[in-house]
Amino acid sequence: MDPNMIEYLADRSKGDLQVLSKQANTQIYSFFNQIIKILKSDENEQKKRIEMNNLFSFFQEPQHLNLGISLEGNTGKGTTAKELVKTFMREDVVSLILDESGLTIPQKTPLFPYFADDKLSDLTSNIIMNVIIEFNKKIVVLYPEMSSYLSSVNEEYNYYSNGTWKQMRHKPFIFSEKKVLFIPKDFATYKQTSSLSLLIRTILVEAIEKDKIKNNREKRKTKKEFEKENIAGNRTENTRKIYDESTEVSYKYYQKEVINKVKERLTKD
Repeated sequence: MDPNMIEYLADRSKGDLQVLSKQANTQIYSFFNQIIKILKSDENEQKKRIEMNNLFSFFQEPQHLNLGISLEGNTGKGTTAKELVKTFMREDVVSLILDESGLTIPQKTPLFPYFADDKLSDLTSNIIMNVIIEFNKKIVVLYPEMSSYLSSVNEEYNYYSNGTWKQMRHKPFIFSEKKVLFIPKDFATYKQTSSLSLLIRTILVEAIEKDKIKNNREKRKTKKEFEKENIAGNRTENTRKIYDESTEVSYKYYQKEVINKVKERLTKD
């Protein structure tokens, strides 16, 4: 589940997809804006942590979506609310969230330590579960024969809307004894469009030029050379150092390339 795809579709899709995208994007924006509000507050660290625990308290690893994450009955370790709070309260993550780059939190997550694609997907899915359920209801309206695949039991799902977590009940589909919820195809992709590799590629343009000027080089280093010398090793940490020294030009370039990546995925899919 990719929040960048959803944000793009909110303004550029049509019909039911646009309605669903707009609702989903509003909820996603509201949730991440609440994180910023908590971190910017004058409350002490303990109070902020309590508020963050409350904000993430209803998070649960999404079930029935089949997005390549842990499914019902999987005993592997999945994303937990405690784990997410720990990540978002890290000092280096807080400074990143509150910087003035103009990037959204989802666009900054490649720089979050130990925050893989599936965690952003899990969190996004939780926030917009009501939108996903609405999409499934529309499927039954459009294809009445699908009602024969509905479970006889209502499941409880949480979602985030208007500044609070809410709960709704819904009967998922059942196929081969597995509970399933469908999602709009364009909401998801095989890899988050805001990736570390894309961030590196875009911010290195400015970094290489600065290196040329600082060291009075006649020629710029190639991206491959510069990346080997400055990014290799702990790629996330080393990229963060370059990111912090970048300017608005690089941030806007990265943001533009994220959008281009979204367009590319939508065209391919």
